[in-house]
Amino acid sequence: MVSDIITDTCTVCGTNLVVTERAIKERAKRSAEFRCRSCVAKNIWKNFTNDDKAKRSENLSRSLENYWTNLPDVEKSNRVTMLRDYNNEYWDSYFNSGGDSVRSEKIRTGLKNYWNKLPDDEKAKKLNALTTGYAEWWNSLSDEDRIVRSDKIKDYWNNRSDEDIQKHSDRIKNYWKNISDEERTKVSERVSVVIKEYYKNLPEAEKIALANATGERSKKWWSNLSKEKRSEMSEKNRIKARNYWDNMTSEQYDELSRKRAIGYNKYLLTLGDAPNKNELEFMNRLKLLKFTYSQIEYQWQYTSQIKYPEFDILFPINPVTDSKVSYQHNWDFMVHTGNKSILIDVDGSIHALLPGQFMDGNIDVGAYIQFNDSKRPYQTDGYDAYIVLCYDNKLTDDTPVLSFQSGEMMTVKQLIALLTPLSDKRQ
Repeated sequence: MVSDIITDTCTVCGTNLVVTERAIKERAKRSAEFRCRSCVAKNIWKNFTNDDKAKRSENLSRSLENYWTNLPDVEKSNRVTMLRDYNNEYWDSYFNSGGDSVRSEKIRTGLKNYWNKLPDDEKAKKLNALTTGYAEWWNSLSDEDRIVRSDKIKDYWNNRSDEDIQKHSDRIKNYWKNISDEERTKVSERVSVVIKEYYKNLPEAEKIALANATGERSKKWWSNLSKEKRSEMSEKNRIKARNYWDNMTSEQYDELSRKRAIGYNKYLLTLGDAPNKNELEFMNRLKLLKFTYSQIEYQWQYTSQIKYPEFDILFPINPVTDSKVSYQHNWDFMVHTGNKSILIDVDGSIHALLPGQFMDGNIDVGAYIQFNDSKRPYQTDGYDAYIVLCYDNKLTDDTPVLSFQSGEMMTVKQLIALLTPLSDKRQ
């Protein structure tokens, strides 16, 4: 005959569990207190040595891995769904009840200690597995499923009280405030890897939608800040940015400048044509030359690549902004004539500003431009270079042109003529 089913309470954790009458009688014979399986296991685990714990953990991990590997795909999917739903229900219930700060702290401490004890290669392996697994799972979802999951996340945060959101924000702030610089760097690198992998696997349409949504959220957030708060945050960001640049080595700055120049050139290529009328007028003359002479080719925007050996000695710092100086320059045009190439900048009226003539906030624009222009003779990559001095913003045949290599002046008409004999005329 089956024993009657009754409930009893664990004397350690207070959990109510279903037990049999026989179990209660057996325990009464031994005068033993009732403990749930979890508390019994904890008591046993507490008495193990560290070596025993390590061996048992390894055996358990291997057993679970073998068990999971041998599961049919359908069963894996069912179990993942079941666990996900269980976790969602648990955490919903947890937060709705106000949460258990002691339990949360134990979980955080336990996970942190576990992670810190892992070897670097094991950390890398686990991170790669998580990243790859999440990407595969996300890619397996239909568009409808992705929308549903995104809506669930939005609903979750929309239904949280301001107090809950503030607590969440405070926990994150305190975490970043209390970790070391080394740990902060490691965490940032891990997050960066995960975000890049996630973004890489998004369809192009979702990338665009994500970028637009992020931009709109940022605009809304910024517009809701008070003028004083904006000013305070801007100053903090300015100081952080300044410290970031000041602590960067010359080699790191050069590498970053190179990458930024490559990205800027890619952006400019998407524009199709020169953005101002002076450059566009000069481009039209090059197009006509190209139509007439077979070997003429040109590209709009060329970024210098070779660093002049004494560049850092000549330009150790920008005296106007008190900041580091890039060794690269974006030339407006590179013209190929068949047997040589030359660089050309078309300078508009802004290049005629003198120091002190115009201020943009605390920046002397005239002094800033004059300083940048002074670097150009050392940013030619060894090519011949010319500056079209279109200070009246009206480019004509008579607009003056400066030759860097000779220091002599000529006109736009003479510059075009200089290119012409170097090419074969089309038949």
